[in-house]
Amino acid sequence: MSAFSAVPRLLYFNIEGAAEKVRLAFILSGVEFNDDRISMPAPNWASIKATLPNGQVPVLYTGDKVITQSSAMARWAARKGDGSLYPVLNEDLCLKIDELIGIAEDDARDFRTCIYIGMKPSAFGYPEDFATTEEGQAMVKKIRETWVAEDLPRYMGHLTGALTKNGGPFLTGSGITLADVWWLPRVRYLNAGIATHIPSDCLAAYPEVVAWKERMLAEPKIAAWYKK
Repeated sequence: MSAFSAVPRLLYFNIEGAAEKVRLAFILSGVEFNDDRISMPAPNWASIKATLPNGQVPVLYTGDKVITQSSAMARWAARKGDGSLYPVLNEDLCLKIDELIGIAEDDARDFRTCIYIGMKPSAFGYPEDFATTEEGQAMVKKIRETWVAEDLPRYMGHLTGALTKNGGPFLTGSGITLADVWWLPRVRYLNAGIATHIPSDCLAAYPEVVAWKERMLAEPKIAAWYKK
């Protein structure tokens, strides 16, 4: 497949990760796109990586443009269709959206240690096999349980507050916006129980957030996407 075509081509691994908000923005905007996924593990990753602008994915190829940051891709996709996901002429609404996106990015920053202490302990000065040791397993458990006890309530409090303040049923008010798109994959991840020591019922104390997630998943375009 040619890198450039009339139909946007999104290149990422065969996981949700950083690309899912971009996929959802395309889907809700009604824009056709090529969801080009790299199977994992990828034995040819080194050769693929060498062709990428920043040596990383996701990358979005569209027309004669190459977009390299998932946040830029998501905003670009959200301005397509009727533009309601990120209505650039409505400054107040875009401010609300960007505030909630900023909170999501803070959450991702705080959660990074929870993930990489198990996946890539060398980033913290530990041996590559640290997470398989008794000490490493204890540290992974402690860090993730601390996040659940201290960080999760703060971030779910932000979402609950937004739903209350903006009148719901979505994060910025009556319609789905890029803020909802940004947060949905994150909340689904937490409910999936993917990371050890972060239980799948960790959101049970936040019924407003759980109800919001169910409303999002019931939206026909989103429901059809996840049914695939």
